[in-house]
Amino acid sequence: MSILQWASSNNLNLWNGDCKSAFLQGKPDLERPQKIYMRVPQDGIALAAVPEWNVDRNQLYVLHAPVYGQANAPRQWFLHVLDVMNRLNWVQHSLDPCVFLYKNSENVVTAVLGIHVDDIIACSLFEDDGVLMEVKASFSWGGPWEKNDFVFVGRRIVKHDDGQITF
Repeated sequence: MSILQWASSNNLNLWNGDCKSAFLQGKPDLERPQKIYMRVPQDGIALAAVPEWNVDRNQLYVLHAPVYGQANAPRQWFLHVLDVMNRLNWVQHSLDPCVFLYKNSENVVTAVLGIHVDDIIACSLFEDDGVLMEVKASFSWGGPWEKNDFVFVGRRIVKHDDGQITF
């Protein structure tokens, strides 16, 4: 809500992105004392998505990155997000660890970004300063970022030309 309010008050464009296979982009799983092995999925959709799985359906794979379903996968993903945002000079908000602020040299907030699992919502005072593009370039996305009319965490958010935001 604070991101929406800031965007509305400053009549800024809102951006939304959905990270592709976010947990696979996370930090390696170094917490487990033993390796985890995975059998090739046997359903037609998975086999069609990864053709090399059809060569040997009895093949075992060693998991090096957390995957969906592992208890530590969300945490490893979030630690990766923290590392990236810190490297890009974003500051984690003191009241909400999933909100990040970008401040200029005068310590004025010029961009705000929020993350919910693998979805982001962001806005910037100066869209041409490259701050949001650095974030965009640091992750793999499931598609192009959407602007001013998108679904975020199950709610359709629309930013209107007069700055009003409806959801």
